[in-house]
Amino acid sequence: MSSANLEKRLLHKILVAANAPTGWPGWLIGSVALVPIAGFAGLWWLLIGNRGVLFLAVVLAAFTLADALVLVGLRRWRFSFGPVGPQLFTLEFLRLLTAVLAIPLAAWLGPAPAAMGVVIVNLGASLALVWGTFLEPQRLSLSHVTLTGDSWRQDAPPLRLLHISDLHVERFSRREARLVRMVREIAPDVILLTGDYLNLSYVDDPIAHAHARQVLAALSSDTAKPVYAVLGSPPVDRSSASLFDGLPIHLLRDEVATIELPVPSGAPSAQVARSQGGVAKSGQSNGRSQRNPGSKPRRLALLGLDCSHDPEQDAARLAAVVAQAPSDALRVLLYHSPELMPVAPNFDVNLYLCGHTHGGQVRLPFYGALLTSSKLGKRFDMGHYRSQATHLYVSRGVGLEGLGAPRVRFLCPPEITLVSIQGPEDGQEKDQ
Repeated sequence: MSSANLEKRLLHKILVAANAPTGWPGWLIGSVALVPIAGFAGLWWLLIGNRGVLFLAVVLAAFTLADALVLVGLRRWRFSFGPVGPQLFTLEFLRLLTAVLAIPLAAWLGPAPAAMGVVIVNLGASLALVWGTFLEPQRLSLSHVTLTGDSWRQDAPPLRLLHISDLHVERFSRREARLVRMVREIAPDVILLTGDYLNLSYVDDPIAHAHARQVLAALSSDTAKPVYAVLGSPPVDRSSASLFDGLPIHLLRDEVATIELPVPSGAPSAQVARSQGGVAKSGQSNGRSQRNPGSKPRRLALLGLDCSHDPEQDAARLAAVVAQAPSDALRVLLYHSPELMPVAPNFDVNLYLCGHTHGGQVRLPFYGALLTSSKLGKRFDMGHYRSQATHLYVSRGVGLEGLGAPRVRFLCPPEITLVSIQGPEDGQEKDQ
């Protein structure tokens, strides 16, 4: 699958460019970090004069040093493992931006108020950085979605689907250990994975591959609970297919897996049986007109698509995959990005599970996600949406963006999602 569509996007180009200092020695990183601070000091001196210039230069250098200590600490204490240089320069750029914006303020109110404003803003940023790197990325939570309606048998017990997206494994850290513990406690009927298994900084790193495989092996250790997966963004998952070799995980690549759902009398929960051969090729239907609206499905059709981030191309492949699905099955689309939501209702997709956006990873009050890396922008950035009969859930994901992006979450903690599908007892959908 070509990765060209994602690699053409501005955000990806910025991340790649910012990743250049990976592997630089510490002395070189420190020396280069002083250059823009000196440049800012010269600009202040030229426009404002010498009042406050030394103070601000020292303050910015101190905050940059504090950032470096935070980034080193994250690796030492196994919170995250991003390269120090790229993240440090990204953070330094943001700090310098606040200082440059203070220059007009200094010309208006004077150097002292402007300098204090720079200190206050950067102190707040440091507190947010500590929260967003050490604390919030570890707050992996379980979100709940309950779907009810006429498309599911009223006498069938709830089916519990656990959706996990965007692992972005760097190393087996505290977060991955918590994920494994949570999944074992939840004991879902089916586990569904929607891509991006490696961090973009470690796509070719053999240790990261081994640790990602360790996570996947732990998630699939209960062989009575079927696990299905699709690949994510091509630059991230270009070598991830090999992670599944020998594991009891069904990697779906533009194909359908049909799960039979017998409903034993008095059973407390659904018994999930794997379909013969995994891929259904009977009961073909290619659109709304061929489905029986009065059917009560006893089967789950998992529509697994590779993601190219070309919505037109991937929509055509979705049509081909839908044609393989049984007409009486509940259709669940597994696709890494929410970019197919505009067309998914045309194929009677009942549930569409994806990730990719990380919920923005950094969100601001009253504004939401700063960036989503989706062609749809913030239209489907996280959580539960509905269009016609199609329910979409966009996961905030488990891991963090790679390359030069700081390993930070803010107002957007990681999540896994338990989707319970039940009969039309009250005809309502619930989110938590």
